[in-house]
Amino acid sequence: MKTRIKLSIYISALLALSAVALSATALAAPADTAVVDRSVRADTLTLKASGENAVVNAGGIGTLVIDEASPKNVRICGGVDNLVISGSGKTVTVASGVSSVTVSGQGNTAVVPWGGRVDSLSLTQDSRDCSVTVFTSPVSDVELQGQGNVIRADSRIGDLVLGGVGCSVTGSGSVDSLVRRTYRSDCGLTAGSDTDQRPTGLGDLDMELQVPETIAAGDPLPLRAELTNPFKLDCRYTWYVNDFPVGNGKLTVGPEKTELRADPNLIFDDAVTESSVVRLAVTGKNASGDDEMITGAVPLHVSDLSNVLKNARIELVDTGSAKGQVSVSATVSNDIPSICSAVWCVNGKPMRAGRVSLGPEGTKLDFSVKLDPIPASGVASVELRLRRGDQTVTGTIDERVGISAEEALATVTHKYAGDRTLEWAMTHDYDDNTKTAFVNAKGYESATDRLVWVNLTYQRVNVFRGSKGNWVLEKTFLCGTGASGSGTPVGEYTVWYSQPNGWNHGSYIVRPVVRFNVGSGYAFHSRLWNPSHTRLVDDRIGFPISAGCVRMYDEDAYWMLENITEGTKVVIH
Repeated sequence: MKTRIKLSIYISALLALSAVALSATALAAPADTAVVDRSVRADTLTLKASGENAVVNAGGIGTLVIDEASPKNVRICGGVDNLVISGSGKTVTVASGVSSVTVSGQGNTAVVPWGGRVDSLSLTQDSRDCSVTVFTSPVSDVELQGQGNVIRADSRIGDLVLGGVGCSVTGSGSVDSLVRRTYRSDCGLTAGSDTDQRPTGLGDLDMELQVPETIAAGDPLPLRAELTNPFKLDCRYTWYVNDFPVGNGKLTVGPEKTELRADPNLIFDDAVTESSVVRLAVTGKNASGDDEMITGAVPLHVSDLSNVLKNARIELVDTGSAKGQVSVSATVSNDIPSICSAVWCVNGKPMRAGRVSLGPEGTKLDFSVKLDPIPASGVASVELRLRRGDQTVTGTIDERVGISAEEALATVTHKYAGDRTLEWAMTHDYDDNTKTAFVNAKGYESATDRLVWVNLTYQRVNVFRGSKGNWVLEKTFLCGTGASGSGTPVGEYTVWYSQPNGWNHGSYIVRPVVRFNVGSGYAFHSRLWNPSHTRLVDDRIGFPISAGCVRMYDEDAYWMLENITEGTKVVIH
């Protein structure tokens, strides 16, 4: 069906021009008063105009919508079946017969004067501070929801459903059947029947929170609330700051005001910010036995958060470290109850992280870790960092986790200690920490980033990497040094020449060769092979056996060739 819409405009000579439009079909014309005449027909039409006033006397509109863009004052004189009022501050006069009126928005007014008629009236959940006045027209059914709405009826109402908050029905009329669905609204009309359908839960709980607007970090937080409920109900409550619970318990609410008080020690974790929120949640059972929750919330400004850890304290105690093992106990405390991160570090490296609760009474933390490798100094610097936002508090303690320099110097010798068997050599050696402590205590330095120490006691070639005082063990190789009468000379030397093809002594060859002790024949080389390098002539190793050089397995000698460069310090000790 094609809808015909026409707008007639009555223009007073004294009125300014304005624009009028009807959505669903566009209407426009200048005038202060827009008139929708009997030629206008539509299933649904929204009245839009820039003027103050409009008169509707249409030929047939199924639903007329008055919204924010509609004129401030609208008079319905005919041709409207259903009227919907939204927006704000609208005054609508229903001077004709309308099947239903629905009111939402804020501060809207509807009047049904003498001669007007409304069959069904509804103020929705979205309506606020609206009013409807019905003078003589009986209304078959009325539903009152929303907040602060008022219906004045000087006529008869058939069925009235009363809901909402702070709503009322007044006037000289009457109600055939009243259904109450809230404790917070009232009906002043005489009712033929009065049915109570009000909930028995917390739907009408009234909650007033009394919380300081501002506190400083460390200040007490007094929490107060006043609660009323239409009937007595046993409940549970929980106070929250943001989403962190700070107190809970049981209470009974009823028609008499119930005061709820709490003075929690607010725990300052990272979630407590300058702009925080205090929330109270009250939970009780409704008539069906299900939990029902009502909450209230108020803002809380927290100042001086940068001082939360100002007086935090850390006490560290060595709890008896074994070789290579760090074991520390900490007692941490703070004048202000708080939650922060706790990070354990060893020699500046983070090793473990977690969360810790701080308070005046102190909290104990234990930390233990196995170090591999053991620091060259034999000392581990253990650090505990407490952190909240940009604030950090640190405690440190030094722990002996390996042999000291003095102990290493007293332990290491250069006298062979074995039984001249490979088996003994494979099961006897200084530990890595003793080796590292020894070369650093001796103060050896090298022209390259490697240092080689040949230990005669246990027949080992030890390769370190680093620099003076900071050598770290890199490799250890089994070797065979000079036999009795041709021993490898104790002292400090320098790598000065390498020969990949080795030496050919006629009856045997050794290769490769890495020479140290400038101008001499001392070198690192392989075991003895026949000249064709097809079989070993002498495979002995692990005890003093050579003519003075340092005999090594082939693969180890090749590693030395590829990695130990000229200028590298070689220590025989």
